[in-house]
Amino acid sequence: MQGAGYWIDPDGQIERLPGGRHIDQMITNPERFGLTRAEIVQRYEQAGEPLGLEGRARRALILEAIERGFIHIRLTVNRGWLVSLSHLGADQQSALRRWALAARQERWAGEHTPLFIDCKADGTTHRTTIGIMIGDYDG
Repeated sequence: MQGAGYWIDPDGQIERLPGGRHIDQMITNPERFGLTRAEIVQRYEQAGEPLGLEGRARRALILEAIERGFIHIRLTVNRGWLVSLSHLGADQQSALRRWALAARQERWAGEHTPLFIDCKADGTTHRTTIGIMIGDYDG
């Protein structure tokens, strides 16, 4: 499942990304992220990058989505799941618990799979596991 990716929107809806590329979903459905296709194209042009390149424009667009309340989740080789979000409040914890439960049930991850949660608002990173996130352990 290398390269797997997910978005959780501000309403808590979980979306698995075909191919695992978050930017592809933003380009395909910009309105969902509060953008227009023209704005996305402009950001890429300003960065001097081709549309869809995983470079500076992509990073800025994903950070903007996170600031708007989206949760960005991706699987990395030998590291586990990386979660980027604005802050870790009760709503975000609830959405992540639902995602972690689905990850375990669908065998995307085991109970001991590492989960790194990067909170952009305060610059903190929390390390946990899928099992702890869903409440199987007292972590």
